[in-house]
Amino acid sequence: MNNNTKTFAKFYTLIMILMGIISFLVIIPRILHLQFIEGDKWRALSEQVEKSRYPIEAPRGNIYSHDMRLLVTTIPSYYLRFDFKANIVLKDNGQFFYDNVDILASTLSDVYHDHDQQWYREMLIKTYKRINESKKGSRTAKLNDKRISHSQMLKIKQSEAFDKKHFYHVNTLSVDTIYERRRPYGQLAQRTLGNIYSQDQYNSDLTRIYRRGSGQNGLENFFDKNLRGSDGIQQIVWAYGKDVRLNVIDPIPGNDIITTLDIDLQDIVENELEKKLRLMGGKWGCAILMEVNTGGILACANLGLASDGNYYENDNYAARRVEPGSTMKTMSIMAALEDGLIQMDDIIDTGTTGSMRLNDRVSSKEERPITDWSARFHSGFGKIRIEEALYASSNIGIAQVILNAYGKNYDKYLERLEEMGITDPRSIELNNAQEPLLKTPPAEFTFATMSYGYYAELPPIYTIRYYNAIANNGKMVRPHLCRAIAQNGKIIEEFEPEVIRNKICSNRVLKQIQSALENVVWSDKEVWFEGEQKMHRIATGTAARSKLVRIAGKTGTVQLLVNKTYSTQRHRISFCGYFPVEDPKYTCLVVIHDPASPGAGGSDCAVVVKNIAERTISLKQRRTPQQIAAINNGAQGLPSIKTGYEQAIYQVQKEIDISREDVTAKKRGTRILSFQTSTENGGHLQTSERKINTDNGLVPNVLGMGAKDAVYLLERTGMSVNMHGAGKVVAQSIAPGTKTKKGTIINITLR
Repeated sequence: MNNNTKTFAKFYTLIMILMGIISFLVIIPRILHLQFIEGDKWRALSEQVEKSRYPIEAPRGNIYSHDMRLLVTTIPSYYLRFDFKANIVLKDNGQFFYDNVDILASTLSDVYHDHDQQWYREMLIKTYKRINESKKGSRTAKLNDKRISHSQMLKIKQSEAFDKKHFYHVNTLSVDTIYERRRPYGQLAQRTLGNIYSQDQYNSDLTRIYRRGSGQNGLENFFDKNLRGSDGIQQIVWAYGKDVRLNVIDPIPGNDIITTLDIDLQDIVENELEKKLRLMGGKWGCAILMEVNTGGILACANLGLASDGNYYENDNYAARRVEPGSTMKTMSIMAALEDGLIQMDDIIDTGTTGSMRLNDRVSSKEERPITDWSARFHSGFGKIRIEEALYASSNIGIAQVILNAYGKNYDKYLERLEEMGITDPRSIELNNAQEPLLKTPPAEFTFATMSYGYYAELPPIYTIRYYNAIANNGKMVRPHLCRAIAQNGKIIEEFEPEVIRNKICSNRVLKQIQSALENVVWSDKEVWFEGEQKMHRIATGTAARSKLVRIAGKTGTVQLLVNKTYSTQRHRISFCGYFPVEDPKYTCLVVIHDPASPGAGGSDCAVVVKNIAERTISLKQRRTPQQIAAINNGAQGLPSIKTGYEQAIYQVQKEIDISREDVTAKKRGTRILSFQTSTENGGHLQTSERKINTDNGLVPNVLGMGAKDAVYLLERTGMSVNMHGAGKVVAQSIAPGTKTKKGTIINITLR
């Protein structure tokens, strides 16, 4: 190292030492000053900056029907806040605020319409003093506790008070955005779609469990994470001589849910269910319409009776466990058939009284008897085939079949139900949806009642899932409400049908069960009721018969527990079926709980399913009401006219355009005319005159007549008339032309 280099090194070292001394003497004292002298000031400023950060709530996603009609959307409303510590507000020691407060007060009065200008002036001054005299707390305050719309907010921001010529720069305003959920279709499917929390929900220890705006129930709850989005953060900063609000983190809107719901079908299902509930005075009811192939829920109505006498969507009854009643019989028979323990043609003796005790099989004599609906006619079904026991809905018959088949091997029966998919937990997208409860019965009597719908508990959504599998050629699919999730109009996730069981049973058993369910509605088999000395048609679902669409299904009735005892006067009734039978497209279940009428049964729900089916088919085929009426009232689109007096029939023929021949009704005619539909040459009504003379004591022919005309003619002969059914007379107990005595009782059946 030469001398020059040594000299430079010494000089450099000296400089570094001097800089260190200066740093120690200048910088360290400054650090100490900032920490101990001005520390409170800067910490307060830091806290103020932190407090000026505000969360920005993310817009919640929309919920759509299957065809993208808006079911639930988010509408923003706003609270306006004013920064009473903004520099522009404090200009000239606050004099600027006082000089211009009247302009702001006038604007607020004009927009909110709740107080006059003087009231707002006093409120603003009071708030200004409170905030600026306090060293702690927020620097902003709400201008009003009422929310305003976007247009109202713009009216304030663009008013004279915030014009650049005046004092209050628009950045002195901040906005709290509140997102409200709105349903364009009102309360339709409300419980299925769900609600959101209107405010934060807390535990007893004040820890928050649900934030305001999160899903409370229904799809809003199940898909809350998808719908919620991600909140942003906004901060007020001083820039360019004014306070500026900047988004530190932009909010990310929630995703949209595209459901399987059909809003037109939902309206039909709710309407038909509510009409029946009002007519029968039911405590609650649910109705579900499901697409056979996919398991998509097209409509789901849950209506409960409120204290004001109206029905509202107040609970998800479709997902609540209940004893299913006689809809369970189909499952029991299918299980025994699949296990090879019975044949549909096997004969079972149900007795002649409609009541049976299992005294010879159980130790207790206190257990209630097993009864059939025929008991109210003091009769039983006698010896019938197992299939007939199913469509007659015989408790005695089904109980005996299952007891004989399984004996005390209850677990084998339950294992078969499990293999058929009855208890599989995969169900609809509703949080807190209950699962089936099928426990091993403690005794033979309990096992007997379980076979026809007691002791076991199934949510209605599981019942319809099973019947849908029957309609779907044995393939059980999961019921579902969500078709897809979308983001900014693009599908990001699509849900395919989920198969639970490819086959719930063999094809042989499936065909037998399908045939039996069709007979529940369409069988005309009659059994002699000894107690009434006449024949009774035993199929329980005939109320579901329609000339527009062929329906198959099963009725259900279950007594309700009242004070731990099953009441014979209180019931839950149901019908589950599918249509059209020849190519099933839809499965429908209707349940009505505790109707006021003690004689109510599954046939009452069958009527609702029929109405839903007819309206569904007409909607999908775009048939007019006139076309539907034509199909319902006669073959080949021709209306059916009851046999009756000429004057009334003349008016009918005058009002509707029909093809007719032979006899034409006259306006003042006195004849009785009857009709027969012809399908030749495009179809027409063949009209003929029916000769009736009631003065000779002979029984008249009233077949085809309405109730009014039939009763009038029969009573003219001196007979007493008992009527059964509604519609046209299809049977009379005494043949036409028979000589009778006054007071003779004649029974007529109408359909």
